[in-house]
Amino acid sequence: MDLINDYSRSASAEESRRVQLETRLLAVGNYIARLKQEIANRQKALEEGAAVLEAILIKHQQDVCTIFVDYLNFKLLIDFLVFS
Repeated sequence: MDLINDYSRSASAEESRRVQLETRLLAVGNYIARLKQEIANRQKALEEGAAVLEAILIKHQQDVCTIFVDYLNFKLLIDFLVFS
């Protein structure tokens, strides 16, 4: 009878360890899945931010060109008025 009880306890302990390991493995798998999703979300945010930054840079460059052309036209007008 003791052998049966010992075997039963051993099998029960082994089953308990197996369930604990499976639970931990599942938790680690879920954690990894959440990390991957978080990385994907942050990558998307970075790409969107880069696109916005590029649009701002292009607009800034266009504005600088416009200001420079306006300055040159103004300078030409002043030179024309002064030297005419």
